[in-house]
Amino acid sequence: MPAGLILESLVAVLLIVTIGYCFILNRRLALLRDGQNELNDVVRALNEAADKARASVEQLRRNSLSIAEDLSGKIRAGRALADELGVIVESGNGLADRLAAGLTAGRAGARKLDPLEAMSRFDDGLRRPASRENPAVRTAEVTRPDLSRKDTPADSDLRLALKAMR
Repeated sequence: MPAGLILESLVAVLLIVTIGYCFILNRRLALLRDGQNELNDVVRALNEAADKARASVEQLRRNSLSIAEDLSGKIRAGRALADELGVIVESGNGLADRLAAGLTAGRAGARKLDPLEAMSRFDDGLRRPASRENPAVRTAEVTRPDLSRKDTPADSDLRLALKAMR
């Protein structure tokens, strides 16, 4: 066999091997392109999910700020009511102390005071006059106790009776 024929046969065999290798490489590149498209779809979906999460977090932040404002307003109102109730309780305790002192003074004297008489005796403007719309309705007005008055023995007796009842 001539050397040229052997050389051409060798080139033909190498060319067939190269074509086969190119065919395999082409299939692998096609799979890689498909994988790249799928990866692009996954990245796009992930980006959309991140945008939705960002919007949800922003909405959650706005809602929490709104709720915090409402809650702080309610806390302020509750504290104001607690302070007002404290003043009312102090006023009631002062009135009870004065009534107790009046009852004790009555017991120390020659005659006992009737509780209604003691109430009327120490009623120093704590009640408003009947309203013009409905004269049957009388409302109590909360005032600060008169701290300049001296306790009477009736006041201390009533105070002790009230403490005993607690």
